[in-house]
Amino acid sequence: MARILLVYGEGPMRDLLAAALEYQGHRVTSASSGSIANDPMVKKSCITPYDLIIADEPVRSTVTADVVRLMKSLYPGTGVVAISPNGTDDMDIDAADIAGVTAPTVTLNKPFSTADLFRKVDDALLAA
Repeated sequence: MARILLVYGEGPMRDLLAAALEYQGHRVTSASSGSIANDPMVKKSCITPYDLIIADEPVRSTVTADVVRLMKSLYPGTGVVAISPNGTDDMDIDAADIAGVTAPTVTLNKPFSTADLFRKVDDALLAA
C-alpha cells in the first residue's frame, strides 16, 4: 500500500488515525505539527518518497506548510489530504496556494469517520 506522512497535533487522534491507516495496510510515519521540523523519524523518512501527506490545518502552520512544500519539491507525485477544521472545502485551494502545491489537494472535513478518511486517502492517491 502507500507510504503516508501523517501530521496531526493531537496525540491521541494522531495515534488513532495512524492505527486505522496501518490497519488498511499503509506504512505511516506520524508527527505533531509543532515538532515535525525536528522529528528524527520524519528527517530519516525523507530519504524515501511519501505517496501521501495527511496534514491537519497545513495552511495555518508555517512548519507544516514547509514540510508539505519540501515533500512536494522532492517528490512531485506526492498527494496531499488537508484536514479542514471548519467543515468547508474552501481550504482546498488555500492549502495548495500557501503550501505551493501544484498537485491536487483533497480536503477532509471535520468531523469525519474512518470511512471518510479511507475514501479521501483513496481519492488523493488516485489524483497524485
